Amino acid sequence: MDALQRPLAGTRVIEFTHMVMGPSVGVILGDLGADVIKVEPIKGDNTRRLQGSGRATSRCTTATSAACAST
Repeated sequence: MDALQRPLAGTRVIEFTHMVMGPSVGVILGDLGADVIKVEPIKGDNTRRLQGSGRATSRCTTATSAACAST
């Protein structure tokens, strides 16, 4: 999708969500062109420390401003 097709281009989103579904929405909004700023606790999103089937995988896009920590 190029810049002309991104319906949220020019929109800034401040994301305070945690766990799986909230951050997933931040990624989708970034993919749609929004400038997403993710705000996390100092220790990072608790999802990164889940064990077993709840373990999250990090997906960072160039459309997001979030700092992506390695897991």
